[in-house]
Amino acid sequence: NTAQNGGVSFHGDVDFENFTFTTISSYRSSNTQRDGDIDFTSVDLISGNQQDIQIDTFTQELRLASNGDNRFHWLVGGFYFNENIDQTDNVTFGTAFRSFVNLLADPTGATDTLSGLEFALGLPIGTTFHQPGQGVFEVATQDNQSFSLFGQFDFDLTERLTATFGVSYVNDRKDVTLSQINTDLFSQLDFVGIGFAGLFGAFTGGAAPTPANFALFPGQTAAAAAAATTPCTPTSAPGSCNTALALQALQFLPALLGIPSSGENGQSRDENVDFTLRLAYDWTDNVNVYASYATGYKATSWNLSRDSRPTNAELDAVFGVAVPGLFGLARPGQPATLVAATRRADPEEAFVYEVGLKASFARGSFNVTVFDQTLENFQSNVFNGVAFTLANAQQQSVQGVEFDLLWFATDNLSFGLAGTFLDPVFDEFTNSTFGDVSGTRPGGIHGTSLSTRVNWNWQSGSYDGFVRADYQYDSDVSVQGGGTINAANAILAAVGQDRRSVNTFNASTGISKNNWDLTFYGRNIFNDEFLGASFATTAQPGSFSGYPNQPRTYGVLLRKNF
Repeated sequence: NTAQNGGVSFHGDVDFENFTFTTISSYRSSNTQRDGDIDFTSVDLISGNQQDIQIDTFTQELRLASNGDNRFHWLVGGFYFNENIDQTDNVTFGTAFRSFVNLLADPTGATDTLSGLEFALGLPIGTTFHQPGQGVFEVATQDNQSFSLFGQFDFDLTERLTATFGVSYVNDRKDVTLSQINTDLFSQLDFVGIGFAGLFGAFTGGAAPTPANFALFPGQTAAAAAAATTPCTPTSAPGSCNTALALQALQFLPALLGIPSSGENGQSRDENVDFTLRLAYDWTDNVNVYASYATGYKATSWNLSRDSRPTNAELDAVFGVAVPGLFGLARPGQPATLVAATRRADPEEAFVYEVGLKASFARGSFNVTVFDQTLENFQSNVFNGVAFTLANAQQQSVQGVEFDLLWFATDNLSFGLAGTFLDPVFDEFTNSTFGDVSGTRPGGIHGTSLSTRVNWNWQSGSYDGFVRADYQYDSDVSVQGGGTINAANAILAAVGQDRRSVNTFNASTGISKNNWDLTFYGRNIFNDEFLGASFATTAQPGSFSGYPNQPRTYGVLLRKNF
């Protein structure tokens, strides 16, 4: 991985008699290049995943804010955002992938399945499928322009009661393009049609694969017997009628319909108004209580990965409306592996109720918040082993409590405790990667998270020192989510990797003198082990990879301040 990042910003404030004018201009440039071994093995299955992303971002913010001491305070402003993304993303086969496929098809190694398939299709034998350097080569761009107008107004209704009203208008425009060159012929094959032709090749005139028609051909009596009890169709499960369907699992680089097309112009235009209402009351000079209601908005998100799938409406516009055919409804000219799904996630909206308390004391502080958040059209993004699938959950909600406590037992000794308690659920999510997961808990969100720390500072002569320790606890949670609907959970549960809990202890001690600092530290001292995430492994159906947490680590840090 290589990354080059740079930028420049300007921040200016001008004070007038009753208000302050602020301008903030910023330009950022980021270029990252990656060539990763995405099959996560020492075998040369995928020779590389070459990715180059260039992002250029410009923002401009203008604000006017009151600076008087009256009972009315205000802030108004505008924000402009312009971002351009240019991305190339290539995946190519290595020298061992063809042998890998043959071994999956016949673990004994006795059969060269791919050569047999090439022979049956009249293609060059041994040099057609899964050759080194074959794969997909993609180019994507996104031009995002957005601006918002906002204002916040605080009214001191009494000396202790303040009412706040905030409003924001946002206008978001995105223009995207996506194209692909696909040299993986194997992933373009129609194994429904291939298997049908192989099993029912003697039929003429498009005769239906019924038990009666089967019986007409004595050379296929075994298949006829099977069809007599369970009618065979082109899409019957592998092993019953169409054994070719077993190879579909290895078509992980399917056809892609570029953007724009006759059914998709690659443009999204969104606008929305959000607002905030809040009442805050100073119960005492040290204790404030408040209640608020706020809305939020996230504009359309485009899927520019190789799993960007056209909708049925787009397929109808490009290939024509589906009509009955030998294998069911089909569109003439539509590639067999080009299936309908989603191109983008529609805008997401948030609605949040919150009540809380903030208190400060001579030797500490305490804050607590209770909230209820609902997300409509939540933008879900899940890695499927090859690309990211983007879809809207109709509704996700979470109720929770957050708190933090800081206590100075003495001038040198302090204790901290913070916690979050969450109860998230997909209220309705019928079109997830796993199917209908409505009523299930989203993966990876811990119900209880607690963080504690203790810090002791000391001084002796010209020396300053400290001893610090902290502990992080996160309750047990499913990493993948989806419950029993997600087949991956059963596979991961068999090896004890479907869930995650965190119990991490860190400690450090240090001493300072004359601008020199010496620190000894230990992280994850008790060597807690868990997976931060797990996902389907590329090109290896049924296998999963995961990212483990950092193991027990000790270190020494020497720093000189100039």
